[in-house]
Amino acid sequence: SILFESLFLFTAGGMRTQQLPTFVLFVLLISLASPTFGCSLCEDSSNIPRHSDVCFTSRSYHPHPIGNPNTFPKLNTWEAAKAFYATRIDWVYNDDKAFYHNATKRHLRTTAAVNSNLPDKPGSGTYDVGRIRDIHGHKITAPWMRAWKNPPYWGCANHPEYLDIVLTAAKTLLSIGATAIQHDDPGINAESVRFGGCYCSRCMSLFTPYVLSNVSHTIIHELNITKSWNYREFLLNPKHNKKYDTDLRQAFVTFQGDSSTNYQRTLRKKLFSAKYGVGRPVTMSCNNGVRNWWGPYGVFDYGLGELSEVDATPEKLYSLLVEKVPAGKKQVTTMPKWDHEPTVGEKHVIQIVAGFAYSVGTNMLVPWDIYLPTPHAQRYYGNVSDYAPLFKFARDNAVLLDGFDAVYQGLANTSMIKVNQSDVYVFPRTNTNATTQELTVLHVSDWTYCGVNCTHKRAARRISVNMKGVLHQDKCNCIQFSLLHPATTNRMPLTPNCNKPTAGWVEVVVPAFNQPWGMILANATGCHATAPAAEG
Repeated sequence: SILFESLFLFTAGGMRTQQLPTFVLFVLLISLASPTFGCSLCEDSSNIPRHSDVCFTSRSYHPHPIGNPNTFPKLNTWEAAKAFYATRIDWVYNDDKAFYHNATKRHLRTTAAVNSNLPDKPGSGTYDVGRIRDIHGHKITAPWMRAWKNPPYWGCANHPEYLDIVLTAAKTLLSIGATAIQHDDPGINAESVRFGGCYCSRCMSLFTPYVLSNVSHTIIHELNITKSWNYREFLLNPKHNKKYDTDLRQAFVTFQGDSSTNYQRTLRKKLFSAKYGVGRPVTMSCNNGVRNWWGPYGVFDYGLGELSEVDATPEKLYSLLVEKVPAGKKQVTTMPKWDHEPTVGEKHVIQIVAGFAYSVGTNMLVPWDIYLPTPHAQRYYGNVSDYAPLFKFARDNAVLLDGFDAVYQGLANTSMIKVNQSDVYVFPRTNTNATTQELTVLHVSDWTYCGVNCTHKRAARRISVNMKGVLHQDKCNCIQFSLLHPATTNRMPLTPNCNKPTAGWVEVVVPAFNQPWGMILANATGCHATAPAAEG
C-alpha cells in the first residue's frame, strides 16, 4: 500500500519528510497512532468464514511444538497453521498484541474469544465481580469445568459490571489486531439454570416485576406476590406453597433466557458504538453447540460450535449445518468429539465430516487443539498427514467453492439426483453470480470411506442428474464432465450417458476413488458457444 511504501522510503531509503506528499504524511501519522496500524484485515465489516476458508484454532498460543503421544509431527501454532493450509485462526484466547501482529503478517484473520467466565481483571485469577449465585448464595461454575485445576466462576447476564468486563476484553482484543470476536458459553444465565443459577440479588430484584407482568393473576393472587416478593426466599422456605412451583420455574427459565438475550444484544450494541466500543460493526460468532439459534444464540452472525459424535451422521449433520440454520446465518463446526482420543476408524469419520461440511457450503475446524469431553479436558492434536490433504484440496479449488450456492435443499433429493449406492451423497452447487449457469459443481460425500489403505472393494458410482433441475440445460452432449478429488491434481474426464436412465437426465459413471470428498464438474460453456461468422 502507499502507506507502507512511503514508510519504507522514509525509514529505510533515507527520504526526507519534505519529499513525502503532505496528504501521505498526514495519513501515515494518523495510521501510526492507530492501535491496529498494519492490520488490513481488522476493518472488514464481515469476517464470516468463506466457503473455501480453512478454519484453524489454537485455543491457546503454543510457541513450542505440542501434541498427543501419537501426534506426528508435533508443531507450534504457526507451524501447524501453515501445515494445515489455514486461512484464519478462530476461537483463540490470547491478549498478546504480538500474536495478532504475527497472524496479520501471515494473512490470517483472527477470531479472539471471550466467554461467560472471564476474571475480574485480565490475569487476576479472581472471580468476584458480577457473578452468578446459586440459591444458597455460592458462586458456581459449569459441571464440565469443576474438575479443572482452577475452575472459573460464571458471570451474570443481569450484572452491568460483568458486561463491562466482557466489553472491555472484546474492545481490547480488537484494538490489538483481532478481526472478530467469538463468545463461548453465550447462553450465560440461560445455560446456568441447568446447573443452579442464577439467584443473585440483582436477578431476584428483576425477576419479581417479571412475574407480576407475565404470570397469571391466579398464581399472583394465591401466592400473594407483591413488589417485595423474593423468589429465592420463597423457595428456601420449607413451608412455601408448592402448588405453582412448576409454573414459577418455567417463568424463571424464560426470564433468564430473556436476560441472556438482552445481555448479548447490549454487548453487541455497545461494542459497535463509538462511545463505548470500537465505532464500527464487528463480526461476532458463538459456541452454539452446532444446534442452538434461539434467544441469545440468534444474536450472533454465525455459529462456531462443538459437535458431538452422536451427530456425526449424514442426516443429523445436514439438519444441523443446513436445514436448521436461519436465513443469513452460517454454522461452522468442530470435528465430532469422543470422550477419548479418536481411533483410526473415528479419524475416518472426522475426514468424512470435514468433506461433508465443504460439500454443503460450510467449514469444519481443523482437528488441532480441540477440546475432548474427557474428565481432564484433554485436547486433540491431529496428524498433518490425516487431515491436511482435505484442507489443501479446499484451498486449491477455492474458485469452485466461493460464490457457489446450493441448487436445491435436501440431503437426498431423488427427483434431482440418483446415486446407485447408499451412503454416497451428491450436493450440486452453482455460481449464482454468473450471468449464465455454465458451471455446476457436484460435491460427492462418501460415507463408506474407510481410509486410504482400506482393502474394501469399491465399485464405480453411477450418478444420474436431472438436466433441467440441476444443470439448467436442455442439451447434454455439449456438457463436459470431469472429476477432482484430494488424491489427484488433474481433472479426470468423464463420459456422459445422455437421456439415461430416462429422457431429460444424464448419467456419469465415476470411477472408484478412495476419498471422503470429491467434485464432479459439469461445464456447460460449450452449450452457449456460437459458430464463427463466415468470411466474406
